[in-house]
Amino acid sequence: VFTDSLTGVPLNRVQVDVGGIGKSVYTDTLAGDYHRMLMTGTYALTFSKTGYRSKTINNVYAKLDSVTTLDVQLAPLTGVVSQPAERPLPIRTDLFYGRPNPLRDRTVIGYQLQRPGPASLRLYNAAGQLVRTLDQGQHGAGYHAVTWDGKDDHGAAVAAGVYVYRLDAGALTRTNKLVVVR
Repeated sequence: VFTDSLTGVPLNRVQVDVGGIGKSVYTDTLAGDYHRMLMTGTYALTFSKTGYRSKTINNVYAKLDSVTTLDVQLAPLTGVVSQPAERPLPIRTDLFYGRPNPLRDRTVIGYQLQRPGPASLRLYNAAGQLVRTLDQGQHGAGYHAVTWDGKDDHGAAVAAGVYVYRLDAGALTRTNKLVVVR
């Protein structure tokens, strides 16, 4: 996940260059994350965004069919502070897929609300039992993202398995699945 080092705001459209591979990848526009399948090996990753200092991390080990998680903070250039991207209000309420999925220790779940009002985002196990309330309260219209750390409401790491997360916003309910691997 990429964030502004001063504000902690997720950064969208960060360019990610993998040493030895010629094509750039850009971060997700909602959550500030990215995904790329790499063969098993050690890589140098360079991250850049207009208005920020580029950052290179060497010796990043990636394994095929596994998730490598990095938290990268980019420092704004002098006098530049990140602001959330200006976006038009969504035309409908929707729930996005958690990224990454499957996950080992955390994922970012995004959703959008067409109108302001009460909304909740809850996580349930395969038996339908509430595992964690991720977000609850009054929310403005627009885009929202929540990071789940793979723990239940008591702070204990959840077991590997399939989980369902549900967005309730007014009379509308949306659900998606997450897979936890340990």
